Amino acid sequence: MVNLLWLAVALPLMSCIFFAVAGARLVPRTVAVIGCAAVFAAFVIVVLATFDLARLAPIERVRLSAGWSWLDGGMLTVRA
Repeated sequence: MVNLLWLAVALPLMSCIFFAVAGARLVPRTVAVIGCAAVFAAFVIVVLATFDLARLAPIERVRLSAGWSWLDGGMLTVRA
């Protein structure tokens, strides 16, 4: 589950983009349900990842993720 932590950021972001594109055509109740569902799903993912890490030995609870180089210019590299 720790490998899916990027979804905790992506789900609310995708719902925000969806609302920006199609929000005016949707019923306000639908917008509320989709928005709450995206945030709740992100919360569930984070809780499950926390439980996965808690099951590991204390020395193994560190995970480093460098998905891509966010900014790269000459000698300067900023990893995200």
